[in-house]
Amino acid sequence: MNDAVKMFSVLAGVTTTCGLLLAGAHDLTRERIFSQELRYTKGPAIRAVLTDATNDPLVDRKAVAVSGKEVTLFFGKKGGSVTGMALETAAQGYGGPLHVITGFDPESGKCKAIAVALSRETPGIGSRITGNAFTESFAGLDTATFAALRKDGGTIDAVSGATISSRAVCSAVAAAQKLFKEIRPSLSGGRQ
Repeated sequence: MNDAVKMFSVLAGVTTTCGLLLAGAHDLTRERIFSQELRYTKGPAIRAVLTDATNDPLVDRKAVAVSGKEVTLFFGKKGGSVTGMALETAAQGYGGPLHVITGFDPESGKCKAIAVALSRETPGIGSRITGNAFTESFAGLDTATFAALRKDGGTIDAVSGATISSRAVCSAVAAAQKLFKEIRPSLSGGRQ
């Protein structure tokens, strides 16, 4: 019995030490991981929806609290004034979570453009949701008309053979529209 207690004590000590080391490594690398993810995963999608920006939207960002959660807004500026705002939302697709960046015109509140930042959809079928033919159909949607597929009563045509993926993009964009609708009044008339 004494050997079992010694073995348990050693095992508990080793696992506690390993857990503390992993937690410390996570804390030390958290900011670097966030920075790399922002630059290489989300950055290209953010720049794709804020095409007229002359600033770096990755630097001009602001975290705001909406409905109990924190949302990061990315601001596109030209000549010192805000020309666009973008935010990230996610929805469950066929292959896993889909992360979509949705850009808005701060004056009209309409969707400027969308870009899929992260997708694990089936190559050749579900991955067609990233194509211009599909993503451009979201431009011009206002916050009164939430994104939905035509077969669900909306105005967006699904990508043939990729209804689940198309529906996930619509869900993510509709979530972004809802968040933007809540955030917009607090941004002093749509301006930062």
